[in-house]
Amino acid sequence: MVKKPSQTALEQHKMTIEELNNSTWVKVAPSEIHGVGIFAIREIPEGTKLTDHNLHQKAYDRIMVVKENEFFEILPEIRELILSYTVFEPGVLLPFVPPNCVIFLRSLMNHSDNANSHEMVATKDIKKGEEVTQNYNLMVPIKHDFSKNHYKGIL
Repeated sequence: MVKKPSQTALEQHKMTIEELNNSTWVKVAPSEIHGVGIFAIREIPEGTKLTDHNLHQKAYDRIMVVKENEFFEILPEIRELILSYTVFEPGVLLPFVPPNCVIFLRSLMNHSDNANSHEMVATKDIKKGEEVTQNYNLMVPIKHDFSKNHYKGIL
């Protein structure tokens, strides 16, 4: 049996940048629907998974590290998100938490009867700057009185 050579640290960094560029699609911003919402930072094709982060993952378990010269391989929209919540110390390596892991995105998605996502997947093409919404009626049935009273008039 032939063994594959192990990845070098540089190859691991490249994969990190590729993963980041291929998995960061949205940011938090003020919403005309309600308070704040989730907005596309670039065009999102239908069928795109918006994040793989969930409530069971801790942000610090997902820390990424890139070299200073590699930081510019990250898409500009994603670099801007990283810089908005990270203060880097001078040095060769830049550690940060990926933007999708800073918050639980689904908790900030607003309701729309004509939603453009379901279960964190784009159900249609979403334009840059467009709010990403979900239809609360398609989520887990609301059975508890606390929740029923909260959503009365919204749904």
